[in-house]
Amino acid sequence: MHVFAQCRLGFSGPSNLSKVADLQSPSTSLFGRKISAMDLPLPTDTQGSFLSCTGELLPFDRVRYWKPDVQPSEMDQLPQLLKYQAYISRMHAA
Repeated sequence: MHVFAQCRLGFSGPSNLSKVADLQSPSTSLFGRKISAMDLPLPTDTQGSFLSCTGELLPFDRVRYWKPDVQPSEMDQLPQLLKYQAYISRMHAA
């Protein structure tokens, strides 16, 4: 299974966010707004792929989930989705 993440930002061209925010930190500020992150591992039977600007597929095994103004929670939709996706995959494999 492949995972594709979507983003609700308006896109008007490439941006180097690392120049305006410390994306390695679990909590930072982006354009004056506090954002907090949680690293979510993908289920073991799931492969994430990122299509680079050069057309190369780059694999990943975790997602950094960002949430504005409040700390991300295991009860948020994305962590719950990944958790249930693992259960559903095991049920279909049986």
